[in-house]
Formats: sequence, C-alpha cells, structure tokens
Amino acid sequence: MKLAKSAVKPSGSTADPVVVIGNGMVGQRFCRTFRSLEKTTPLIVIGKESVPAYDRVNLTRLVTEPEPESLYLAPQAWYADNDIDLRLGDEITDINTAGKTVITASGETIPYGKLVIATGSDPWIPPIPGADGRHVFPYRTMEDINAIRACAGKDKKAVVLGGGLLGLEAAQALQALGVEVQILEIADYLMPQQLDAEGGMRLKDEISNLGILVRTRTKTETILDVADQKVVQTEDGTVLVCDFIVISAGIRPATGFLIDSDLKRNPRGALVIDEGLETSEPHVFAIGECATFEGTTFGLVAPGYQMADVLAGRLTGGKAVFTKPDLSARLKVMGVHVAALGDYFQSDPLADPLTYSEVVPRSGPCYRKLIILKRRVIGIMVVGVWDNLPAVQQAMEAGTKLSYKQLELFEETGELFKPSGEPAVMKWSDSTQVCNCMMVSKGTLMKAVADGAGTVDELSACTLAGTVCGSCKPVLADLMGAPSMPTRIPASAKAMMVFSLLAFFGVGATVFAGPLAYADSVEVYWYKVDQLWRDNLLRQVTGYSLFALCLGALFLSVQKRFANLKIGNYSAWRAVHTATGVLTLATLFLHTGFSLGTNFNSWLMLTFALLNLLGGVSGVFSSLESKTDTGIGMLSRRLKPVATWAHILLFWPIPVLVLFHIASVYYW
Repeated sequence: MKLAKSAVKPSGSTADPVVVIGNGMVGQRFCRTFRSLEKTTPLIVIGKESVPAYDRVNLTRLVTEPEPESLYLAPQAWYADNDIDLRLGDEITDINTAGKTVITASGETIPYGKLVIATGSDPWIPPIPGADGRHVFPYRTMEDINAIRACAGKDKKAVVLGGGLLGLEAAQALQALGVEVQILEIADYLMPQQLDAEGGMRLKDEISNLGILVRTRTKTETILDVADQKVVQTEDGTVLVCDFIVISAGIRPATGFLIDSDLKRNPRGALVIDEGLETSEPHVFAIGECATFEGTTFGLVAPGYQMADVLAGRLTGGKAVFTKPDLSARLKVMGVHVAALGDYFQSDPLADPLTYSEVVPRSGPCYRKLIILKRRVIGIMVVGVWDNLPAVQQAMEAGTKLSYKQLELFEETGELFKPSGEPAVMKWSDSTQVCNCMMVSKGTLMKAVADGAGTVDELSACTLAGTVCGSCKPVLADLMGAPSMPTRIPASAKAMMVFSLLAFFGVGATVFAGPLAYADSVEVYWYKVDQLWRDNLLRQVTGYSLFALCLGALFLSVQKRFANLKIGNYSAWRAVHTATGVLTLATLFLHTGFSLGTNFNSWLMLTFALLNLLGGVSGVFSSLESKTDTGIGMLSRRLKPVATWAHILLFWPIPVLVLFHIASVYYW
C-alpha cells in the first residue's frame, strides 16, 4: 500500500538523496540531527508503519491511555517543515547496491546517494504450535497494542510468554485493565538480559507480591484453541486456560528483506558495520537494532541515538567514529526499581562482586550488587529502591577509588555513602590533622580546595592525604562536599580494638604476673610444662618463633610506607598487625614464663612490653578515628600520631637488645 507523501524536496538541490529505511526512533533521530547539520540535501524516509515515529519505550502507556499522538516524536507536519520526504505504509523489497537504488513494495524505484538502514527489530515468535493463531499477539507496535486492547477487559485472563522487560511491562498494563495475568519465562529467572539469578529472583518475589503469578523455568510446548479460549500446555505438563496470549519472547533484527542482498549479516540477521557505521557495501549504512558492531547488537535506545548522531555527522563532513557505548539502564518495572549500569555482568575476570540482599529500613526488600575492580566500581545491579544510587553511579563514572571502609560498609549495610548534611569535619579547626600518615591538616586541605582541587582524587593527589592507608578518604569526601560513608566503626577496626585490648592484658601479665614457679617433682604435670623454660632446644624454638613474629609484624607495619609492598586490604592487614602483636606476647610467655630476667634481658623485656602497650594504644585510636562525627573520633585522630610515633621510636632499641640477648646465650 502506498500512502500520501508528505514532503517537498528542497528546491534547487541536485545532490543525490539520502534515503532512510525505517521510521522508528533511531531513524527519526538521524533525520533530526542530519537536518540540523545539512539543510539542502534531499532526505527521504520510508516507513513500514502507517504512523510517524513514536516513543516505543513508553509503548505500554498506550494500553491504558489510547492516545497515539501523545507518543509521536514529532507530528507529521514536522517532516514537511524540514524538507523531509516521509513515505508511510510502504517498505523496501529490494536493494540494488551496484545501481544505488531501492525498490518499494508499491513498485517505486528510488535512487540514493547514501542509504541508511534503520529498520530496528521485529518480535521473535518462538516456534510453538499455535503461536500464529487467533488471539495470540506480539508486543512491539501500536497496531499490536490496539489489538490487545480490543481483546482485553475485566475478568479476562491472559498469559504473557516472556519475562523480559517488555513482557513485564505488558503484564503490568494488562493488570491495570483488570486482566488476570500469568507470566511464563523459560529462563531460571526474570530479566536475564539485565539481572543475575539472585536479582531476577528478588524481582520475581516483588512482582508476585503485586498479584501476578510468575512461572520461571517454564517452556511452552503448544497453544490450543478450545471453544472460545486458549489453552497453553507447558513442557512439564502444566495446562493453563486463558482468553488471549501476549508473546514477548525477544527480538530479531528486521532485515528479512535483505536475505537476497550482498550485505554481510551475522547469524541472527544483523548487518555488520564498522566504526563509521558503514556496512559491507559502500554508501550503505546501518544504525540501531538492525546493526551489529564488534559482535554486539544494541537493544537500547541510547546506543541507537549515538549511532544516529555519529552517522549524521559523518555524512555532513564530520570525522567522529562509533565506539562501544555504555549499556546502562535505569528502569521502573511494575513499580519496582531496576538498574543495570556499567559492567554489571562482570566481563572483567579480575573484578570482584560485592552483594547486599536484605530488607532496608524505609526502602523495603532490595538486592544490590557492585562489581569492583581495584577498589573502583565498574558495574552496578540493583533491584529495589536505593537513594544512594545516583551518588554511586557518579562514583563509577568518575572512576573514584573507594576506601576499604566503604567496601566493608556496603557488605554490612548496603550503603557506600552517608546521608547528606554538614559533616562534623567542617567544624574542626584548621590545625586539626586529618591525614595522620602524611601529616596533612584540615587547613592545608581547605587551601587545596580553594586552589582548584575539584574531586577527592585531585585533593588526594595534590596534598598526598589519603595516599597511604586511605582511612581519611571519607573525611576528604566530606571536605569536598561529596557523598561519603557513614562514620561508623567497620569490622576490621572492631577487630583491631579487640586485639588492642588483648595486648593491654598481655602487657599487664608480662610486667606484673611475676615468673612462674618450676615444678618441684618430676612426677607432677607441671614438670612437662616447664620444660619450655628448662629445655634449651625448646627455648631456642620459642625464641626464634618470637623473632619471626616480630619480623612479620614489622613487615605489616611498613606496608603503607613503601608502594611496592602495598598488597591487599590495608585496613585488614592493620588488624592482622595488631593480632600479631598479641601473638608475640603469647610467644613471649612461652619463651620466658613471665620471667623478666636481669641486666640487658630485663631491659629487653620491659622495652618489648612497652612497645606492645604503645601499639595497643595506637590500635585503639586507629579503630576510633573513623568516627569523624563524634568528639571521640576527633580526639583519636589527634592523639593517634603521638602514640604511633612513640611506638615506632621505641622499636629501634629492640634490635640492639636482641643482639645482646643472643650473644649472652651463645657466647657468654
């Protein structure tokens, strides 16, 4: 069928026309961008549907609000006003790339200078017996929606085949019309293109709570007509009776008309394009869902728009090229918030997933998953409300490096940043030391901000604050006015607090318990124990074990001082360092039996005990310094450097005293 043409060719133009096949969202975007750059080249658009391009993303709205004009991306008059020859209700049946012409179903031969194929996709109808019968509808076009609306009504029953985005939207629209809906999905869970198994199951629970029965792992075997009803039989023997069926089982590139052409297509039918959006034939381009670039067909609107803009620029003299786009999607499916951003399926094998799946106060049930690579968020998957999502997405896009405390916080609470409000750090004086590792004060940081440091990473780079242990990164974020983590004590800090308190106990026992008595008979059990202090070999074993533990503790303490030694989670290693200090005290007991000894040995014992005492004090302050919104946190941040430097300075006599101790054992 050939409908009326709407456009007038630009007067005086002799250029070969640009012909666009397809009047969908991407084709319309190309026309809009191209015409904004080039006013005189003839532009012809051939669309299979009988209406102008419309917003297919919001197609479901047409089910409950039958006003198609509200979805038009531009009224038909817009095409005429912009010298675009719009031909609706017609389609291309053949392309002659050698002669640079296309032939329409209405029998017209149209020459082209450049040919843009933007036909989008067609619904895929699975090979199910009866799928092409009466009252079985695809869910793709306005015509489909009108047919579904005519069949739907109160007290009707429907089965939706497909648990992807469109299938769920169809189910929601039908439920709004009073239809009783069931969803059948062949995969193990819903929305497998955007979610993993746990996220898909969480979404299923949420949708089931809305009164829609969802059956996953369900393959439809046949569709039958029984009287005036449809009968769906599944592979597992389930029989479902309904009034009509909606199929939303996926899409296929709408390139069937090219089956006899020389254009290269992939096995699914998508046209293979290069970075210039050109196909295997010169002067023929493809954009949108009908094209594949580097092995990927993009089923979202945003990549299609990017293709359209790049191609419009190139056809008007630009040099831009198409690169793989961001496939992020933030959706609201049946009232349930779903987000899949960045590398949400973890294509990088070196990345690690962090997940949180709980009931969150004020937000309800949720599933949150972060893909972390080198302490940076590279992917996000969310089911449910997450107020912090915009800040997390911003951190991902900026490549912000997270602190270990933030990662621990997410695993425990599902949050990365604390609520907005004036941070307590803003009330600190300029002389207050914020970064204890690099001795950077608040005043220095505020000056750097005033001089132009615009992000946490820039502030850290120009002042060196946060470049060692990273524990002050949340404070830097507060100073920048960026989202930051709640000021709480993370798990590693709690462990460090426990080990520090144990160190106090060990030091007290070492100094005040006094030497243990030797057994007065070989027949008592204690005689076997005090061999630790009688037997020379055992004393050497415990002595060298103590020495090895001290070396290990030393290595852990210098990690943050040397870049080549920074491995793993520093906060966790700091807790391990404190635990190692407790182990040295326990090993010291095995080596000495709480005997302080005499001369250099007594000095060694007392110095070692005091070293551990100061280490415990430093550990307590370190575990509390993250409480930036309390006086304790501020006091800890101020006193920690004093305790830490005292701990470090007291270490240096230890090697000399150890050498004297070894010499006294072996030579004197």
